[in-house]
Amino acid sequence: MKPISMQEPECVEQWHNLGEGDWTRPEEPGKGCGKILLACEYRSLENFRPTEVQTAELGIMTFRILRCKNLGAHGGEAITISCIVKCGRDKFTTGLVTGKADHVFMTRNNKDFYATRFDASVNIQIMEKNPLGDDCIGVIEIPITDICEASDLNKLSGGCDGETGR
Repeated sequence: MKPISMQEPECVEQWHNLGEGDWTRPEEPGKGCGKILLACEYRSLENFRPTEVQTAELGIMTFRILRCKNLGAHGGEAITISCIVKCGRDKFTTGLVTGKADHVFMTRNNKDFYATRFDASVNIQIMEKNPLGDDCIGVIEIPITDICEASDLNKLSGGCDGETGR
């Protein structure tokens, strides 16, 4: 995989029919007519330099909550929590997780935020579920700039992502 991901990206152009003016052909997109040229550049994440990310006006951010640690418990009893994640006008709520101190999310914890501005922030609220209504037990706000400057070990290549090498 590493030799493929390290190649320079190239533009792929392809013409597509907008239709033949006939609804009876299921492989055609409808009554339109003409063609459209789509030009796409396919790149791996390793080929994005931090300066390209930082100068972009909009981007797509994939966000996943893995766990909440050291939340404590009331008298040693387990609590049930969920997280509300907001970025710009978009938000999502994770599924419920029950635990005593550490809460590990297994499902329903992924969200793609589209048209995310580089100067935006991600706001995460940890909510405790109870019969009288949910209580906020913690809030964190993370600037997108902090996320873009972070580097992680790439499991496919074995190297660090980004130029910082952190």
